[in-house]
Amino acid sequence: MAGAGIYGDRLQRLVRTVTKNPQTGQDEETFTPAEWLWATVESLTGRRQRDYGADQTGADAVIRVRNWPTLSALDRLSRPVWGETYVIDTIAYGDNETVCTCIKYDDLTL
Repeated sequence: MAGAGIYGDRLQRLVRTVTKNPQTGQDEETFTPAEWLWATVESLTGRRQRDYGADQTGADAVIRVRNWPTLSALDRLSRPVWGETYVIDTIAYGDNETVCTCIKYDDLTL
C-alpha cells in the first residue's frame, strides 16, 4: 500500500456538468477535462455486477491524490495512459492528501 508522498500516477480530473436536452427536457451529463493531478491508484478487488442496465465488470480502487485539490464526488478521474476512468464514490482528507474510494468499469463508456 502506498502512503502519503508516493504519487506515481498522473490523473486528469473530469468535471461533471448537467444540461437540459432542448428536445426531450432530460438532464444530460458531460464530463469536461480539467486539471492534472498527481496520485497513486491502488486496485482493491475485482467486481461483477449489474449497473447502468447491463452486466459490468471492473474494480474497486482507492486513489490518493497529492494535497487537497478541489474534487467532488460528482467528478471522475481519468488515467489516459491506461484508458481508465474512475467514478468517485467517497472523498476523505488525509495527511496532505485527498483519499477517494472509486469504481472502475472495464467496458462502460463513461
